[in-house]
Amino acid sequence: MAVNYLLLVGILVQFNRAIGLVIGDSCRYDSDCFVEQSYCHMQQICECKENFLPTSDHQYCVATVGAICNSKHDCSTLENSICIEDRCLCSKGYVPDPHNSACRPVAQGENSDCDFDAQCQQLMGEFSTCTRRRCQCLPNHHFLGTCIRSKGLGDTCKNNTECFGNFLQCSMTDHRCVCRPGYSATSQGTCKSAAGASSRISDLLLIFLVILSIHFNFGTKKQITC
Repeated sequence: MAVNYLLLVGILVQFNRAIGLVIGDSCRYDSDCFVEQSYCHMQQICECKENFLPTSDHQYCVATVGAICNSKHDCSTLENSICIEDRCLCSKGYVPDPHNSACRPVAQGENSDCDFDAQCQQLMGEFSTCTRRRCQCLPNHHFLGTCIRSKGLGDTCKNNTECFGNFLQCSMTDHRCVCRPGYSATSQGTCKSAAGASSRISDLLLIFLVILSIHFNFGTKKQITC
């Protein structure tokens, strides 16, 4: 009887190995689990290895970013990836999604299509974000190759690119954003053309002189008529 029982167990084990156990099936040995990149967890149940996820039908284990690999084949279920230093990583021009489950293309710059921040930050820098599926700089930042903080009149600066606004430049003496030569600061924190102000005064003076001349000529003609 004991021999028959052991024989039956052996047949069942061989049968399971033949048909292959899928993710979630009971097991005793790693070899019992048929799915590639799976193992017998705690000698109880077939699970995917670390950084591999089961498909909905439990028939496959697909690689995620960071999965251990020996060759590119081990990363083949993760599109746009490559095996580097024994890890599945995204290929050049791609970044992991927030769940590390896919490699998505890097956005090409400001206003490019995106689904998450990392797509924008690869080229636009840490001060960029994906807003309404478009790459934008964070508030109070502007794009100049990368997203940099927008400095206003009187703010400290290192170079002209930081000073954001019409007619601003970075003073190399006190390292603050100041108005360019020929422009003066307004109470609103902007710069206006000093020449423009002088020109307006000149225009008003010219108009006044014209009116005065007309008035004088009209008075002179009136006296002659009398």
